Amino acid sequence: MSRHLRPEIGVLALVLVGAGLAFIGGEMLGLQVATLLDVRHMAREALMDPWVLATILVIYVVVMAIPFVPAAEIGFAVLLVLGAEAAGFVYVATVAALALAFCVGRRVPETTLEAFFGRIGFTRVEALLRDARAVEPDERPHHIARRLPTRWLPFLMRRPLLALAVLINTPGNTLIGGGGGIAMVTGLSRIIGPRDFILCVALAVAPVPLIFLVAG
Repeated sequence: MSRHLRPEIGVLALVLVGAGLAFIGGEMLGLQVATLLDVRHMAREALMDPWVLATILVIYVVVMAIPFVPAAEIGFAVLLVLGAEAAGFVYVATVAALALAFCVGRRVPETTLEAFFGRIGFTRVEALLRDARAVEPDERPHHIARRLPTRWLPFLMRRPLLALAVLINTPGNTLIGGGGGIAMVTGLSRIIGPRDFILCVALAVAPVPLIFLVAG
């Protein structure tokens, strides 16, 4: 093994450890919030109070926007208790949470992200991001896809909206950051514009609330 690769392997190990700690911390925070709210055991009449429901949904939006925090069960618990009456509220709150995370990601300057990867030793990622910044936003997915080494990543990069919809609906996606983390990274990447992101997310999260709405 070359000496050049050893620092990269060490940094990668630190990144993996950090991601693992973030995952554990997110799981603990999500469990704590769900326990405190205890939506599943709330009386229907209590949950139908506008102020109670609004407070729970605001907490749901904030928590779901945080990477690695599994907050979807809070919205699902509200749907289980109130059914069709809450379907629209949970749907809007879910889209709002992902949009919030996306906007936070968009606010991070691209140069800051490049500098971060350069500082931790991921020079090739830094160069890839720097080169992509010089390309028009619509061409970035194809530009990045041409430089990715594996088979599936280029395929997904050429179809970023499909990839986003699949990742958001993938069971256990908390392992890769959860809905909030996926949305935030999407914002960081600038691969998808705000309008396309909102439209994609609005369609991707619709099935579950729609099922409750149709089932009554």
